[in-house]
Amino acid sequence: MHTKDHIVYRYVDAFLMLAEAYNENGTPASALPYLKIVRDRVNASQITTTNQSALRTIIREERTRELYAEMGELFDLRRWGTSEQEFKNHLLRLWRNPNIGWDNKYVLCPIPPVEIAKNPNLKPNNPGWE
Repeated sequence: MHTKDHIVYRYVDAFLMLAEAYNENGTPASALPYLKIVRDRVNASQITTTNQSALRTIIREERTRELYAEMGELFDLRRWGTSEQEFKNHLLRLWRNPNIGWDNKYVLCPIPPVEIAKNPNLKPNNPGWE
């Protein structure tokens, strides 16, 4: 065991993040070459739309397909602002724990106490994690 956190990104994840960034910054046409790289690997059809809303949906679906079960979905949902909606509509949660409600503290992770001990300027912790 070690104390260093390692974040590993797949090659395709970098292209999908870049496509998302271009689209969200208002230049959806600049996202298309990066989506083409991602989709050419699996012989998928080419995306041609430059409608920002439609492309947003395509990129999100592509991330879901490409990065399924790689434990990054929560960060995507938080970034997209859809974590509360996904929580409320999650079928397994509705079946197993229908009475558990949403808490806004889940929008952000708590800052680990070890990190606050290293840098007291990080206080206070994120809302709900005091």
